Amino acid sequence: MKNFAALLLGIVVAAPVFAQVSLFQRDPEIGRVYLGLGSGVTDFNNPKFSSVSWSRFESRDTPYKILGGYQFNRFYAVEIAYSQLGKTNSAGIFTANDGEAFNYTSSRHKGSAVAASFRYSLLPGGAISPFVKLGLSRVTNEHDLSGFRLSGAFSQSSKQTETRPYFAIGALIPMSEDLSLSLEIEDFGRVGGNAVNAAPALIHPRTVSASIIRRF
Repeated sequence: MKNFAALLLGIVVAAPVFAQVSLFQRDPEIGRVYLGLGSGVTDFNNPKFSSVSWSRFESRDTPYKILGGYQFNRFYAVEIAYSQLGKTNSAGIFTANDGEAFNYTSSRHKGSAVAASFRYSLLPGGAISPFVKLGLSRVTNEHDLSGFRLSGAFSQSSKQTETRPYFAIGALIPMSEDLSLSLEIEDFGRVGGNAVNAAPALIHPRTVSASIIRRF
């Protein structure tokens, strides 16, 4: 008991001294909550089938995202983000196996994703701090297909939500003590079927974005 009391007293007396040593100083980036808002370019990577005579083909749009995270220390953080990936609208003529021509007046994709990930910073504290993120994304692919053929007009709508591996690389650029610019490339995984009339048709969204991060 006396030894324990002596040890406790020694810690109390020595604590102010050790607090001045950088090794024991509290890292200002430990236990920080952060929020962010960003935008950029989404490439849906929807296949451009050679069997379709495209009059208009779109695969890119402008997304936006909202994110939040918790930074455990200078290296590790957990993050969750919602991304509205954007829309595409394409049109063309497709000839079916029976020789009938389908005029797809509209083939429209709309995508969104929620991603949860771990972030690891490679060189924290520098003018540019590269990072990688690994996790899972919950991707929603909405696909509307409409047009006409000899037998009359047709339309179909489909929606698919799947969980896919999520990967991102990027860099944080400090702007002030609590503000940073985040530049990153994200891969949300493949959702849908790889066929002209698949419901929904395939997308494999990837984004390039810039976000403003505010730490609290």
